[in-house]
Amino acid sequence: MLGLAALSLHGPVVDAAGQKALSKVEARLGLPVTAERVFIRGVGHAGIDRLRIGPANAPIVTARQAIAEISEETRWTTSPWPSTIRVDGVVVHLHSDGTLEGAARALRDLAKQRVPSKTSSTGGVSRRPRPQIEVHDARIVDHGGALLAEDAQLTYADGEFKGTARLIIPALGKCTLVGDAEKILADCAEAITVPLPGGIELVATGMRYDRKGAPQVTLPQVRLTGDPDSRIGQLVNGLAADLTLELTKNAEGRRPIKARFSLPGGGQITARGTADKQAVQVRAEVSNLSLDSVHRTIRGMLSGEVTANIDLAKRTMLVDGEIQLSRFHVTHRAIADGPIGPFKFGLKGQLSVEVPGRDPKKLHATVKDGQVQIGDLVVHVSADVDNTGEAMTLAASARLDALDAGIVAHAVPPGLLPNLQPLRASGLFGFDAKLNIDMAKLKETVVEANLDKRRLKIVEMNDRISFRGLRRQFYTRFEMPDGEMIVRKTGPQSGRWTPLESVPALLPAAIMAQEDGGFMRHGGVSMLHLRGSLIRNLERGRFARGGSTMTMQLARNLFLNRRKTLSRKLEEVILAWLLEKNLSKRELLALYLNVVEFGHGVFGVGDAARHYFHKSPTQLKPVEIAFLTRLLPAPRRFGKQFERNAIDARYGKRMKRLLRRLVKLGKLSQAAYEAADPMMLWKTAPEEVPLDPDQEDTPPDDDDDAPDLEVPDGW
Repeated sequence: MLGLAALSLHGPVVDAAGQKALSKVEARLGLPVTAERVFIRGVGHAGIDRLRIGPANAPIVTARQAIAEISEETRWTTSPWPSTIRVDGVVVHLHSDGTLEGAARALRDLAKQRVPSKTSSTGGVSRRPRPQIEVHDARIVDHGGALLAEDAQLTYADGEFKGTARLIIPALGKCTLVGDAEKILADCAEAITVPLPGGIELVATGMRYDRKGAPQVTLPQVRLTGDPDSRIGQLVNGLAADLTLELTKNAEGRRPIKARFSLPGGGQITARGTADKQAVQVRAEVSNLSLDSVHRTIRGMLSGEVTANIDLAKRTMLVDGEIQLSRFHVTHRAIADGPIGPFKFGLKGQLSVEVPGRDPKKLHATVKDGQVQIGDLVVHVSADVDNTGEAMTLAASARLDALDAGIVAHAVPPGLLPNLQPLRASGLFGFDAKLNIDMAKLKETVVEANLDKRRLKIVEMNDRISFRGLRRQFYTRFEMPDGEMIVRKTGPQSGRWTPLESVPALLPAAIMAQEDGGFMRHGGVSMLHLRGSLIRNLERGRFARGGSTMTMQLARNLFLNRRKTLSRKLEEVILAWLLEKNLSKRELLALYLNVVEFGHGVFGVGDAARHYFHKSPTQLKPVEIAFLTRLLPAPRRFGKQFERNAIDARYGKRMKRLLRRLVKLGKLSQAAYEAADPMMLWKTAPEEVPLDPDQEDTPPDDDDDAPDLEVPDGW
C-alpha cells in the first residue's frame, strides 16, 4: 500500500516538474514551447509527446516524443533529474535563401544560444551533471531547398556529440558527425564537387565548422581534378588542399579565405584572400613544391607568387604573377628521345580568361607582358586566343633581344640538342616572331620570324659533324622504322656518287617544284614553306605536311634521325643554317640528290634510276622523273608499286599534276607532257589499290600560293 501511495504521489510531481522545465526552456529561448502531454512510464521514466518549439504555424523544431530516464538519486525527491533523455522523430526547420551559405547561416542562427559547458558551478560547488541526450530519426529540412538531412542519429554527453546522418541535399550520402560547443567535424561517403575555371573540379568529402572566435568552415584534404588528357589537368591532378572559409564578413562585406595545398613529394602552396557570391580574390605563394608526383614526364621544384581575381558573375579570371622551376627535367617523346635537364625555367606575366557562356571550353584568353625564362635567357611573349565565336583566332608574338650568342648557347638545356653538343657560339643572336591564325580565313595566316645574327659564329660543335668531309667521302646512317640501321658510304670521291652534271635538268627542277620552291632563295629555313605547311595541316586537322626545306631534309639525312621530336627539329634548323653557310646551293643540291631515300634500301638518284628503270640517271624520261619525285613524301610505301609492277591510279594523277606544273614553270614542253603516260610506265594496266588518305604526307602539288621555282639554266 505504501508503494502504491508513493507512486500516485510521484505522477503529479513529475508532471509539475515537466511543465516547469518546459517553461524554463521557453523563457531561455524566447520562443513558444509546447507539448501535447507530459506523462510518466513506470517508476523511472517521464516523457512528453508532440514537442513544438516556435510559433504554432511555423515551428522551428518539432519532436514526436521525448522520454527522460530519471536518475535513481533524484527519482523519489521533489526535484527529479534525468540521467538520459531520448528524443525521437526530430525535425529542424530552416528558411534559407536557397544557397548552402544561407543554410549554414540559418543553422548558425538557430544554434546561437550558448550551449552549457561540461559542468557548471556556483560558488565552487558543482551542480547536477548534464544528462546524456540521444536523438533518433532526426531530419533537417531547409525550406529554401539548399539542405536536406535524414536518418540522423546523435548522442550528446559531457559537452560532446557524435552520430550519423544521411545528406540528401547536397548529395553526400551517409555522414559521420563529431563535435562539441565550439566545433563540428563531418566526414561523408560521397564527395561534393565544385566546378572551377579551366575544366578543373574541387572535390571534398569532409568538413570542419568552428564557432570559436571568427566562425569558419574548413574543408580538409580537398582534391583538385582535371581532364587527364589536357595539360592543365595533368598539372593539377593529385593536388591536395586544406581550404578554410571564414563565415564572418570583413569591412568590404567579403569573407576571408585561406588554403594550403600540398603534394606527397613535399612543398606547399599557401593562399589567402576573400570571397563572396560575386568574386574571389586570392594571392598564392608557392615554396619548394615538388613536381615529381604531378606527372611522370616532369621533375623539379616550383616556387613563386600568383594573384588571382575571379569575377563569378562576369565569368572572368585575371592571374598575375611569377613562378620559377629549378632543377627542372622534362621527359617526353614529343620533345626529345631522352630527358632534358636539369635547367632553370620561369614564367612571368598576366593572364586573363573570359568564359562568356556555360561551356568552359569556349573562352577568350590573353597573355600580356609575358616572359619565358630559360637559363639566363628571357623571351618576351604575348598571346590572344579566342574561340568564343564560330571560329578560333590566335595572335601570338615572341621576342628575344639580341645578346651575346655565347649566353644563348650556354642556356640550351642539357639533352635538348644532344647531337650538336658541345655547342659554343660567338657574336650576337636575337629574334622577333609573330603568328596570326583565323580558322575562318586560313589563307590569311601570318607566320613571320626575323633573326638578328650579327657576326654569329659557331665556335665549337660535335666533331662528328664535318662539313668539309661532305666534299670528299662520308658515311650516312639511316635508321629504319623496324630498327634496322643502314650505313652507306658516299660522297664526291666515292664510287657511287652521281655528279649534278649527270642528272637531267628536269629532275632537280621537279624535286624543287614539289619539295621546296624557294630553295634557291632561302638560307635554310623558309617562313613561306612553314606557313604553307601550317595552313595545310590546319585545313586537314592533322599532320599532313611537314615544314622542312630541302636543306633541312638534307641535314636530317646527313646527321640526325627521323624521329619527330622538337629536339630534332631544332637541330635540323641549326644544321640547315650551317649547311647553307658552308656549302653552295649547287653542292647542297648534289648532296640532296645523292642521299635522299627513294624506297626501301634505295638511296640517291643513281641507285633509284638503276633500281626502278635499269638505266643511268642521264637516261631518265619525264614520266620516270615524275615517278621518282612523287616517291619522296613516303618512299617505302609508294615504292611498293614497283613490286606490283603497276601504278596506282591516284598516284598517276599526282604524277601528271607535277608534270603539268613543270610545264607551267617553263621546265617541260607541252608535247613532252602529253606524251607522258604514268599508267603505262611499266607497260601494264593500272591496278586500283587505294592509298590511305589518313597516312599521306602529301606535297603541295600545284598550289596557287606556292613560290615560283628558281633553277639555273643548264641544270
